[in-house]
Amino acid sequence: MLRGRFGGNLSICTAINRFATGATVKAVHVFCDCCSSSESKDIATKRGYKLRQCGNCGLIFVCPLPEPEHLAKLYRKTAGYFTTANTDLSETSQSYAINMSKVLSNNGIEAGRLLDVGCSTGAFIYHMRRLKWQVTGVEVNPDAVAVARQNHLDVVRGKLENCSFDEGSFDVIHMGDVIEHLSSPRETLRAAHRLLRKGGLIVIRTINAKCGFAVSSLLLAKIFRFPWPHSEAPYHLYDFYPKTLSRLLSGVGFEMVSLNCFGYTPFLYTVGATGFFDDLKSAMKKTGKYRFCLQLLKDIPKLALVAAILFPFYIWGTISDRLQGTGARILLIGRRR
Repeated sequence: MLRGRFGGNLSICTAINRFATGATVKAVHVFCDCCSSSESKDIATKRGYKLRQCGNCGLIFVCPLPEPEHLAKLYRKTAGYFTTANTDLSETSQSYAINMSKVLSNNGIEAGRLLDVGCSTGAFIYHMRRLKWQVTGVEVNPDAVAVARQNHLDVVRGKLENCSFDEGSFDVIHMGDVIEHLSSPRETLRAAHRLLRKGGLIVIRTINAKCGFAVSSLLLAKIFRFPWPHSEAPYHLYDFYPKTLSRLLSGVGFEMVSLNCFGYTPFLYTVGATGFFDDLKSAMKKTGKYRFCLQLLKDIPKLALVAAILFPFYIWGTISDRLQGTGARILLIGRRR
């Protein structure tokens, strides 16, 4: 099917029939989920998917979006997703929860009602509960939900837009490395706005498409048609600049509290994220943990070549981030008006 983001569907057969009969076929526009503009252009590819950038606000997105059934298959445990996740959450790190609890306290909310959207196996809310927070999670992946419930966490399976929580029932909504996976970030943020009490906080963490490595390696993608190493398409459907994320948030009724860019992406991760080594990664974690396998030996020449290509861009990006005071991730906090 040919699909417009806010429009109906136009089947390929219908398009062919109209062409054969001489009928005029209007172009099917793709509308930006941030600003609704139909002006966008192709800028890169990843794993066979096209990446487009909005000409108005700069949002980068996969186009066309994969069908929901295809996305569901990508996130199944049988496809290698969550195979290395720790099922005993008491053995996971509590450092992020401790730091986030301090951040929320500094913004006037202590040990309140917290909803974690895309909570995965529930490690974050497990430790927030130990810090006296009242926690609930939402997660679409059934394998992850099963782990969370094994650890006695209150986790609802499904999308936030379809959950039956009461309006204004949460003090904080947390979305850590989630918004880039959503089919429509705007619709999910609208649901979050409805579920937060007035003055409640939303916390969003995502990768930064404006960091040094993302910008430099995009040149590699544009000039030499190299798969954009920064992108994780089709797992990540969107890549945000700080300004596009803040614009999207304000557009659904939040006011900005803070936005910080921080951190870096390990070089080996950037090599693995090119998409050239997906089969290798699946083979290495087949047992549930990353293990040596014979395929690694076979892929060493290719690994060395890809690493040699990316290294100059990685170094340039690292230096650029230090000079400009930016980083590979965005942490945004907004308040419900």
